[in-house]
Amino acid sequence: MERKKEKIIAIILPLLFVIGFIVLKTNIDFFLSLLPPFCGFFLLTGKQCFACGNTRSVLSILRGDIISAIKFNPAIPILLLLTILLYAEFFIYSFFGKKVKIIPRNAVFWVIFSVVLLSYYILRNL
Repeated sequence: MERKKEKIIAIILPLLFVIGFIVLKTNIDFFLSLLPPFCGFFLLTGKQCFACGNTRSVLSILRGDIISAIKFNPAIPILLLLTILLYAEFFIYSFFGKKVKIIPRNAVFWVIFSVVLLSYYILRNL
């Protein structure tokens, strides 16, 4: 019975993602009006914070321009990719019963990943 629930969730999740994508894309002006016009950290320091470029990155993804999304802020496309890979692991387990680990789970990988991302955020302000 448990696997049946997982299969249903595995089918519903991409549908929810597509619906969310369509709602966001068709109402982008409304969602943009909810955001502050400027980054407070940038106004105070003149430097980009770790979140600077997130909105432009999401807008680029909505347009299908992944290269620009990476240039604005690589965290958003990376998080999207990680989410897709986690979903793939869940889908494979739900329908085939195999526990596949596409994303590494060891601490060394995540430490290196974090250092590279933090280095990028520091270097883009130099």
